[in-house]
Amino acid sequence: MTDKTHVIVCGTTFGAMHAKAVYDDPDLKLVGILAGGSERSKGIASAYDTTLFTSPSAVPQPVEGAANIASVALRSSILGGRGNEIATSLMERGYDVLLEPPVHANDIAELARSAQKHGRKLGVGNLYRNLPAARAFARALRSIAAHAEISHLRISASTHVTHYLCGLLADVMPGAAIQVRSTQEEGPFKHVAATLGRIPCSIDIWNQMDATKPDAYAHLFMRVEAYTQAGTLALSDVTGPVLWSPRMEIIERDASGLPHTHAHAATQTLFAANEDASFGDWMRTTWTQAIARDMKELAEAPEGNRALAACMQHARNWTALTKAAGYPTSVEEPRNLSVTPAAE
Repeated sequence: MTDKTHVIVCGTTFGAMHAKAVYDDPDLKLVGILAGGSERSKGIASAYDTTLFTSPSAVPQPVEGAANIASVALRSSILGGRGNEIATSLMERGYDVLLEPPVHANDIAELARSAQKHGRKLGVGNLYRNLPAARAFARALRSIAAHAEISHLRISASTHVTHYLCGLLADVMPGAAIQVRSTQEEGPFKHVAATLGRIPCSIDIWNQMDATKPDAYAHLFMRVEAYTQAGTLALSDVTGPVLWSPRMEIIERDASGLPHTHAHAATQTLFAANEDASFGDWMRTTWTQAIARDMKELAEAPEGNRALAACMQHARNWTALTKAAGYPTSVEEPRNLSVTPAAE
């Protein structure tokens, strides 16, 4: 049996990131790219020294004795794309399938039935939860929650990444459903008051995008502050940092009336530093490594689709959030605007 996981990448928009993820990872082998045959697709296939296929029937049979994955970075049917159709065709040919979000719970259920029928594995990717800062945040919060109750979550995220946000929250609170209580529009944000399981949440969604370049601008990715009985854990953004600010507690006063606190409780602890890179470099390296991790996790997963129940729950949470936020407002973002704040 070969140690490498063989991967077909489907799509060349966000699929280009998937192709680089496979190309750069020594545990993965890029078998080819499935796309429409445009000049862009030809150029991407050439850049990664692989074959371009223009129909599922042209994709080679899976390699015997290897893990074989089709990484489907295409819109699913509920979003008007061919992702479901392509995924089903490749499962029929013997490939396990990794879906790139956003994916509706109904699509996951439909494809899970196809996976069961053909004896294949199905996974839903979430590169954001694989990013170092997000992983550090989730680990730290689970550790804190074992000793202190989470009182409130304050969240802000771009409309582009709400599905990924729901996946990160599922890491922190497995199986918890988002229940929307009220919504209010405030400038570019749609403010959503909700609960995640029993935890009150305030969720601010930056609900604007430039329709002419919908993926080109993001004012933020996602930020989460978890207020607990013991202090506050903050994910400043998925680029980091992750900071722990313990509750200040005066335990006694000395003879002069000055306060004493816990000697071990620093005012703030750094759990994960921020990424010291440009956005472009960060996406080319950290993002693609996170995508590769999704692929390898699917390759190593046991047979069956037990993990899909969690994927379906956070897909339902995404539906609840997007329904509450409504369609994003289209705005024209200024081009080539780069500002560095002046230091004193």
